[in-house]
Amino acid sequence: MSLYQVQDPSQKALGGLGQASQSYASMQKAQPEPEKTVGGALMSGLGGATAGAGIGMAVASGPVGWGVIGGGAAVGALSYLLS
Repeated sequence: MSLYQVQDPSQKALGGLGQASQSYASMQKAQPEPEKTVGGALMSGLGGATAGAGIGMAVASGPVGWGVIGGGAAVGALSYLLS
């Protein structure tokens, strides 16, 4: 009595998965990186200022607190523009 050869379906599935991942990777490389904008820098600066305000209120008040807010805005905007 002879046994029939049966193809292993997991190998076929892994082959299809490998092809799908290669296709996805090739599509991702074709996407251009968006340009930096003034609006993006403003939004990032506002986020940094908000973080600076939270730190400034917790740590210090008065001119030092305002300095922390301004520093946070500058760091947020610069990190966006330099990234």
